[in-house]
Amino acid sequence: MIAEKVVLASEIPHAMISFILNTIAALLLGFFWLRFFRQVDAFEKESWKASLACLGLGLLSPLITLIISPFFGDVFDQESTSGLLGYAIIQVAAVEEFSKILPFLFILYKTRWVNESIDFIKYPALSAIGFATTENILYAMEHGMEVLQYRAVLSFPGHLFFSMISGWFLHLGMRQSGGFPAPWFFAGYLIGVLAHGLYDFFLFTGEWASILSIALAAVFAFYIKKMIFWTIRDSEFFDEKKLPEIFRAGRFLWLGMIFLFLYTSVSAGILSGNINAIVAYIIENGIPALITTSILMALVGIDEKGFRKVLGINR
Repeated sequence: MIAEKVVLASEIPHAMISFILNTIAALLLGFFWLRFFRQVDAFEKESWKASLACLGLGLLSPLITLIISPFFGDVFDQESTSGLLGYAIIQVAAVEEFSKILPFLFILYKTRWVNESIDFIKYPALSAIGFATTENILYAMEHGMEVLQYRAVLSFPGHLFFSMISGWFLHLGMRQSGGFPAPWFFAGYLIGVLAHGLYDFFLFTGEWASILSIALAAVFAFYIKKMIFWTIRDSEFFDEKKLPEIFRAGRFLWLGMIFLFLYTSVSAGILSGNINAIVAYIIENGIPALITTSILMALVGIDEKGFRKVLGINR
């Protein structure tokens, strides 16, 4: 009994250190994306208070998922293909996207912060960042911090796209009708749910199907860039002088991802108690991390040359 207590006492500090390091890593990832969206919203930028308020609501939004999900019980037989697909689309995707979009709708109708085209994708993105950050803390505690490196380039952009598409469609509908265009909003919501559900379904299926999840993640990242581009182009506060800040956003996000990798490497050494683990982690994961992060940034970052060409800006 005494020996057992000694073992438990020695494990508690390690578990606490692991939790702190994992939480910091998840928060860093969320912060880098938060900074990215604040940079691309350069023309009429809201205060940090506005961004952090939406982010905070997003951090709490998984609670809604936890409340709703149990009502489904064992409706879906996850052993069958159709049951797994239904589970992924309805019980996971529909519930999570409902949870993530609520903070945006609250911000939209309870504040005056949403007054520009890009705000319709920025605030859904901030809510998604909050949701994904809470989820990342839980995943890191269960699977280890290394999982964040993969979630940073796959699941995180997915969460952003799934939420942003609802805001994008809502923006399109409001430009036409002026009021709340329910059909447009639900069309965007359903696209996000379907995309989320298929992504998870392929991931749950495993083996070769996981490759389809990776392909979908690339598509999501590409259309994140498109939605950012379209809303910047149509901004009511367009200011050419502020374009350089937008062009730098992807570069700073890439540097943030590299920093996160280095942080993860150092944390691996701290948790193992062996400094050699840092070098081993960098050697084993460095090249894949560099390649995947660079691809993501190429897909998401706003291209200066292309943007200026479309706008007819030659300077």
